[in-house]
Amino acid sequence: MSTPLGRLTLLAAAAVGLWLAVAPPARPPAPHARPAEPDALPAAAGRPVGAFGDPRFAAATPVRHAAFSPDGRWLAGAGRGEVRLWDAATGRLARRVAFDDFAVGTHVVFTPDGRSFLALAFEDVPPVPTRGYEWPVTVRRFDAATGAEQARVRLAGLNAAELHGRPVAAFTPDGSGVVLGYGGLPTRFCTATGRQVWAAALPPKNPSYAQHVTGVAVSPDGAVVAAAVSNSGGPFHLLDAATGAAVGRLTEPAAHWPAVAFSADGKWLATAVDGEQVAVWDAATRAPRARLATARLVNTPLALSPAGDRVAVAEFEAGIRVYDTATGRETARADGHLTRPTVTFSPDGTAVAATAGSVVVVLDLATGRRRAAAGRSIWSAVVRPQFRFSADGARVHVRTTRGDDLVTYELPSGREVGRAADTPAAVAALGFSDWGRVVSADGRVAAADVDGRDDDRAVVVTETATGRERCRVPAGPETGYRRAAGLSPDGGQLYTVGSHEVAVWDTATGRRVRALAEPAPAAGKLHPFLSVAASPGGRHLAVFADAEPRPASWCGTCNALASDNGAKTVTIWDTAEWRVARELTVPAGRWLRWQTDDRFTVETTARRPGGGFEADERLRYDPPPRERLVPAPDGRLLAGFDPEDPARPGVRVYEAGTGRELHRFPADEPCRSAAFSPDGRYLLTDHPAAGVRVWDVRRATGRPGE
Repeated sequence: MSTPLGRLTLLAAAAVGLWLAVAPPARPPAPHARPAEPDALPAAAGRPVGAFGDPRFAAATPVRHAAFSPDGRWLAGAGRGEVRLWDAATGRLARRVAFDDFAVGTHVVFTPDGRSFLALAFEDVPPVPTRGYEWPVTVRRFDAATGAEQARVRLAGLNAAELHGRPVAAFTPDGSGVVLGYGGLPTRFCTATGRQVWAAALPPKNPSYAQHVTGVAVSPDGAVVAAAVSNSGGPFHLLDAATGAAVGRLTEPAAHWPAVAFSADGKWLATAVDGEQVAVWDAATRAPRARLATARLVNTPLALSPAGDRVAVAEFEAGIRVYDTATGRETARADGHLTRPTVTFSPDGTAVAATAGSVVVVLDLATGRRRAAAGRSIWSAVVRPQFRFSADGARVHVRTTRGDDLVTYELPSGREVGRAADTPAAVAALGFSDWGRVVSADGRVAAADVDGRDDDRAVVVTETATGRERCRVPAGPETGYRRAAGLSPDGGQLYTVGSHEVAVWDTATGRRVRALAEPAPAAGKLHPFLSVAASPGGRHLAVFADAEPRPASWCGTCNALASDNGAKTVTIWDTAEWRVARELTVPAGRWLRWQTDDRFTVETTARRPGGGFEADERLRYDPPPRERLVPAPDGRLLAGFDPEDPARPGVRVYEAGTGRELHRFPADEPCRSAAFSPDGRYLLTDHPAAGVRVWDVRRATGRPGE
């Protein structure tokens, strides 16, 4: 495929980056051979040569809610801008139904015939200066077979900003109504007209405190609404689904975060309260049937099996627990962290599904095994995988910050060849670095920020094999909040970044060698952003900083949300003599990458203004450019991808010096991260439903020597 000239011109001028060489000047690279046009490449060049990972039940964004189809064949998951349908048995993605990017799907349910499904969504639109945040709440109906939108209705008078982005809701079985916790009361809306039908009259027990609806469930016959409401004279209320009138109340102690659920046959009702107790009730007589001692429950959803003989709870720290309601015995479990979990049984009661970040965990109750393993799937919109390659480029180690195992794959086949526990020693040995924790290139030395009493902090350098401490560098308010930023290739020197300095330390003695940057504060502003990077052989050290200090934020620190469109300064130090070898100013940029001891690349893409907080409470910096760029190890190629635009899902390979597009690797959905192998031959791209794909770059681009 070819690219229009106008787009190429714009890309070359604004989106690719700069080649920059340090003294002594390096010889310019040999020109590339003219590649074949993408359309003329062999068919195999457009297909991945390998793939790895477990993309079952995976999504591009956090899954807020999941539901089975009436026949149990499909599992639907709602998230930001989409609903995904998976094969409930295999986890294979069957269909992705996309709606506008500003909408966040929070609940999903199939109609009784299974031909359609409904999604409750709020539109996370930017604030209006005169009105603040205005987040309309809508109910959308889709055709399950085609994904076509059949209807969209806005719920009158609702602003999701008042629901804190996490509405408590339940659809009626026929889909004609939806009950939400709004204004501290259960409130029913008509899904056909969007009008309010009723709001329950539940006066607060203590007027000095606010009410909160923490759980809602509708009986299978659609006649009764069970609501868990704090500060309402008892946490569990039964309401007439047609009028909202109170028809009963369950006698339970007051609780801060109660939850409630019906069984599929409507005979049983389960409740949970803060503490360690789940109760099962006869829905007709409201007599307690069983009380179960469970794991610690805090704001925990629960579900009853269709026959009411088992209850499942999903807890953030403990994972999924399934209990026999007659004996109270735990019958199945799936350990792991569940982010904002929801839980549901399959229609036949043989499986339990719970949301866990951007994957859904499906626990098969017959085998006790997970059909999709939370903690083994490396695809997450919040936590992207980190890649570390072996020295020969024949293997790649994969890690996430979720605490999963460290998995090693063979290249290019993607065959798993090793797995290790995510321990500090294993992480350091493989060379993974985190914020505040860095590892030397040979993996022998690690430096990490540690907290002490009060405001005492320090950067501690240790040997990864033995754990022996080499030195300790003080950090804290009086030292300018130093943090570990890098180590020399052999681990002999530590580089720290503080509020107003970049410093070098001897790791054998803990002695400060020198300060490389000490920018003076400016009036009304704080320190510029600083970073430091050593060349592969340690010959040079680059200090990368804002040319002008950024404005202070509301909390008195440097404003990380300020637009990153200012000039940068790059100072190259000769580490043998500790003198400045070169200093230059570059346009707005985000990163600096070394290729050799004498050559590096700086990304100079201009950034769009903006920033703020997303509805899922993840801190969002300035919106990324339309193309994110990753340089090849030799710096001659750039991989470009757009993680946010479904209309441009492919990964493009550019010639760094000219911006000329050499090839496109096709994909069905956006790429979220990418990495080149050390020899530049393979490109790894991460896709939500396809896992990590491995592409042969040299074959596709027709680079010399192939």
